[in-house]
Amino acid sequence: MKPSFYIILLFSLAAGCKGQPQSTRHGEAPGNNIINFKATDVDSANGSRGRTLVDPVDDTINYRKVSGVMYKDTSGKAFVLSVYQDARYLASDSSLFVQYYQDVSEQIDLKTYRLIEDDYFTTKGKVFLWWGDMQHSFPVEVIGADPNSFKPFDKLAGGVDKARVFYGGPPSDFQIISGANPKTIKILNPKKGCWNCGDCYFTDDKHVFFGNHLIKGADPKTFKLVNQDQIDAIDKRHQYFDGTEVKRKGKL
Repeated sequence: MKPSFYIILLFSLAAGCKGQPQSTRHGEAPGNNIINFKATDVDSANGSRGRTLVDPVDDTINYRKVSGVMYKDTSGKAFVLSVYQDARYLASDSSLFVQYYQDVSEQIDLKTYRLIEDDYFTTKGKVFLWWGDMQHSFPVEVIGADPNSFKPFDKLAGGVDKARVFYGGPPSDFQIISGANPKTIKILNPKKGCWNCGDCYFTDDKHVFFGNHLIKGADPKTFKLVNQDQIDAIDKRHQYFDGTEVKRKGKL
């Protein structure tokens, strides 16, 4: 799945009646926290109607936006605009997501913080991706990535720097695709693939990879996807499924 900040997009659309200032909840940082609620009807998995309540925080006195979802308070400490799901609604046909400022000052140095692209950023000389569950947000390091040259993939977990190709990411770690050329790497993502499922093909000028694994003998110049039930890729000599050669039964 994509990082948890997709939920924040809901909050940017929220509008409604101004409520009363709220006390702090779930350990979030204090503030003037003027609340605007919006209730949204949604279709649940079984086809019935449900209701999602969004509770966005609005605090322009105690917090100032730095970049993206990053904020700082009046003392200069780092906070990320995060979200959690109120457990009181888990057993009902409604849900409530609460936005709050989460203290990340131990992980983030604002003096070296720089937003790279999407949810990727650099701080303290390292590259990170914002990730999260329904309780907290946290940075996941792209271990070994060069912060001055790293560029994320488009719609796929990972990216390239001047010397390496990275793939994978949460809930596991990012991995280096050994031997891949970052200058010529191309993404061939099957329709069945997702943002970080591991079932993505890559080619460079000399090799073909399935996820982080080299497909020995595959020809990068003729390799292409076919997305059939039992064959998902071919080159001039072989047929493949999930990165493994399968016996050729005829021409495609």
